[in-house]
Amino acid sequence: MKKVYIVILNWNGIHDTLECLKSLDKLDYSPFEILVVENGSEDGNEACLIKESYPGVKLIINDDNLGFAEGNNVGIRYALNFGADYVLLLNNDTTVEGSLLKELIKVVESDEKIGMVGPKIYYQDKPDKIWFGGGKIRWWRPVHISNGFVDRGKLEKVKQSDYITGCALLVKREVIEKIGLLDDRFFLYYEDIDWSLRAIKAGYQLMFVPQAKVWHKISSSLGKFSVSSIYYGIRNRLLLLQKHAQWFGRWFFLFFIFPFVIVKNLLFLMIKGKNWSCVFQALSDYYCKRLGRRVLHIAIDMRWITVDTGGIRQYILNLVENLSKIDIHNEYLLLIDKSDLRKEIDAKCKLSSQKNFSFHLIPYNLTSWKNYIRLPVFLWRKKVAILHLPFSTIPLLSFGYRTVINVYDLIPYLYPHLCPLKKTTKYYLLYKVIFGLILKRADKIVACSKATCRDIVQAFPGFGKKTEMVYVGVGNEFYPRKECNLTYSLPNKKRILYVGRQDPSKNIAGLIHAFANLQKNKQVDCCLVIVGKRDPRYPQIYNLVKELNIEKEVIFTGYISASELPLFYNAADLFVFPSFYEGFGIPPLEAMVCGVPVISSNVASLPEVVGKAGIMVDPNDIDGLTGAMYEVLSNNVLKEKMIEEGIKQAKFFSWEKTAYQMCKIYEETA
Repeated sequence: MKKVYIVILNWNGIHDTLECLKSLDKLDYSPFEILVVENGSEDGNEACLIKESYPGVKLIINDDNLGFAEGNNVGIRYALNFGADYVLLLNNDTTVEGSLLKELIKVVESDEKIGMVGPKIYYQDKPDKIWFGGGKIRWWRPVHISNGFVDRGKLEKVKQSDYITGCALLVKREVIEKIGLLDDRFFLYYEDIDWSLRAIKAGYQLMFVPQAKVWHKISSSLGKFSVSSIYYGIRNRLLLLQKHAQWFGRWFFLFFIFPFVIVKNLLFLMIKGKNWSCVFQALSDYYCKRLGRRVLHIAIDMRWITVDTGGIRQYILNLVENLSKIDIHNEYLLLIDKSDLRKEIDAKCKLSSQKNFSFHLIPYNLTSWKNYIRLPVFLWRKKVAILHLPFSTIPLLSFGYRTVINVYDLIPYLYPHLCPLKKTTKYYLLYKVIFGLILKRADKIVACSKATCRDIVQAFPGFGKKTEMVYVGVGNEFYPRKECNLTYSLPNKKRILYVGRQDPSKNIAGLIHAFANLQKNKQVDCCLVIVGKRDPRYPQIYNLVKELNIEKEVIFTGYISASELPLFYNAADLFVFPSFYEGFGIPPLEAMVCGVPVISSNVASLPEVVGKAGIMVDPNDIDGLTGAMYEVLSNNVLKEKMIEEGIKQAKFFSWEKTAYQMCKIYEETA
């Protein structure tokens, strides 16, 4: 018996792949080997799940998404090296009938001229409806015969086909050795048509085998009629035409068929509100010979880091740093408003060696009218597909590019009383209208927690479908340290730490009252260290410390540099974060990574961040907060357990995961 290798390509489709592998258990042919090529899925655990569920399956892991063509080529090379007589390419979103291989092999061995065979393929969700009943090429448009028709027994004869779909394609070894592998310039779509036509030119026949049956989930990886599918469809159809059409067929297609294809796709994308510029990029890339994987031009507005020194700054810098590590394919344009900002970003993100990252000076600030009029023109000239705004503002105009914005919280909208002196609160009604318009203009809204997602859906019900949740991470500079050489002098006693802004929403007054209770009872010899830039708008907490006569025990450090902040965490015995509301809450995560037990409030997103690793309290329960602090500081067994659980909990959050998810959002939105 001839040896068959079944090559299955997995990309972000673990559930489909496992279902496909389960169906292969029914095959009644031997010998065959199953080879899964893990093609750079965003979730690095997919390969592990495949190996755990099917230890007998051979597994190859690609570090990057090589596309359908080259991804399968990796598997084909392996199969040929290990003595395969036949290779069956099988989509991961399929299930098969047990006689599949037996029927295909029977036909392919019946005549030495037959080089490729394919089965009858049905829709998975409508198991009696045909998806592929053989192929016909009409005016350079591949047509699946009987597509969409219910199988009534008319397609039961083995017959020749103009092409075999790569969804399920069995090919002889000698054919591959004669015509070569799949053409990786296609990356995705039409590579199977090209392979089929090359086999026919080499003198082989292609046969449709209706007795072999497969069921297929249509376009489960990219989605039906996605922007990417339209881009690759247009570009690769031109490449297929160039490789195989005679002059008359090429002329007829370009002048009579292709204009209709372009107009149809443009109208479809415009009606759906999708990125219609992909049509022109497809044409441009084909004529400029930019083939293979589509290159996206992604602009990230980094001007906010000159304004914000807190969480948004951390988000932007850490995102860019990790994007540079995982994405060497797409082009990134980093927008800055000061030339000296480049050195600072380079030092943090190490971009000097990254050829696909470039800086562009935008010499006007975020509130300038130029930002709303001139910026869109600049982006259009640079052929930008995605503009990522890591804050809630957006240009008025858009010339073809899509916008992705971050929403970190809705405090000014939902709880204006918690930030009484902010401009967004002062002009609440205006803010409410403008924020709603910004969300409406955005093509994708990225929320940093499930709680923030719920708030967006609750406050703006129409925007739930375009809202994605992506957790933020914690920097590599945060880790437990045995030695902690602080330049700042702190008392040699147990230290309770708070890190963050001084807005009323942070409930620092509640923390101070709880600490005063702890001091009043003389239960623990400790001090309270409050790290954060002093906010002159809110002097209440400083006055409160004086009123409670605990000035010696409460230390306000003011602003602490990013390099010194991890040392403060490591010097603490307990971290307390009693906020009334948080969109995410990075400081508790940083504390857990540094091996510090955490007490936080039990509201908004904080239960997601802290989980079961910390002690959760009602932010209005001062006595409860006092009791929790005493319990941790006086019980070493509890403290050690919380440290251990905190380090485990923090591993669920990483900037690398954030960058992977944002890459996926860029691809889907473009």
